[in-house]
Amino acid sequence: MRKGWFAILGLLFLCVSAWADQATKGSICPEYGFHEEYTACTSCHDRKPVTYEHKQLNFQFAQLKGRTLVLNFRRDIDDFLVEEIRTALLTVPPSEYDTVRIEIASFGGGYFDALALIAMIEELQAQGKVVETVCYGYALSAGFLILISDTPGHRYCTSNSILMWHEIISFSFFSIQSVSDKESEAKIFRLLQDNVNEYIASHSSMSKEELDRRIKFKELWVTGREALKYGFVDHIIQ
Repeated sequence: MRKGWFAILGLLFLCVSAWADQATKGSICPEYGFHEEYTACTSCHDRKPVTYEHKQLNFQFAQLKGRTLVLNFRRDIDDFLVEEIRTALLTVPPSEYDTVRIEIASFGGGYFDALALIAMIEELQAQGKVVETVCYGYALSAGFLILISDTPGHRYCTSNSILMWHEIISFSFFSIQSVSDKESEAKIFRLLQDNVNEYIASHSSMSKEELDRRIKFKELWVTGREALKYGFVDHIIQ
């Protein structure tokens, strides 16, 4: 009889463990209805649903405030953020907002994810929308790239903000490559680096040549006021 109880308790323990593991990996938030990738459900519940035309639009990284669509980039730049922002822009009618405000506090992320978000920003600008970026504290790597990409005259940061740009970094584990493979890879990375450095130079007062030199074998770190000096931002928030 005792063995039977132990077997039942063991089965219950396995079921609870499996449920907890699945909840940790991700679940559907019962309040907002979107996929929650964090272990703590309350990580997103401080935001309020936005409404228009009696419909609720629930996004973890987007809110409609008056005639301004606020996009929250206070996290890593990754495919999850790209998909959320893309869905928000497809869902909220362009007629509902005139300005898009991107709030940034990011340690960085994926190079190609940043390019995808920049493409969305450029599409908004082509539609006549004013896109402004605001850095709160830090905009590093891919976060820096997003910060400098918006409408000229509408890029803001606090005076004590920290910005950083660096050479593109790749990671490779257990990879066996020939000399030709390495040479081909180097050409591709050089193409990507030149492309993005030219983009940054076109959105600042720093030349590509100076930028190339400043990030060679090291990182370029600047404060908010230095960012204003180099033309990475347009205004300091007082």
